[in-house]
Amino acid sequence: MFGTDSMFGAVLERLGLANAWAAATRYSATAPLGLEALAQVGEAWIVLIPPVPADAERMLAASAFWQALPAVRAGRVLRLAAIDPFGGLPAALRFARLLTGAMAQAQPGGAHG
Repeated sequence: MFGTDSMFGAVLERLGLANAWAAATRYSATAPLGLEALAQVGEAWIVLIPPVPADAERMLAASAFWQALPAVRAGRVLRLAAIDPFGGLPAALRFARLLTGAMAQAQPGGAHG
């Protein structure tokens, strides 16, 4: 999870979007959390940012717990291209562009909706 103290959290704030993980992370701007933490974020979107190990993707796809998450059941999972969380302004701009594009396509009436 990327917290409010991460580059991703700062970009979300600038875009007027709330980071569902409202806590600071204290270490590397990420928080290593279990899937159960995602069950507590309600109506949030899950945004996956590579690198995600292939075996982790397979395990998630086969996980009954993952499939039961409200965001997954509702189709609120976005997979973006890789973004360096320590890449400064170019990475922040890339994240903003990729996220807004993916969200626009995922919405009803979007390119794929």
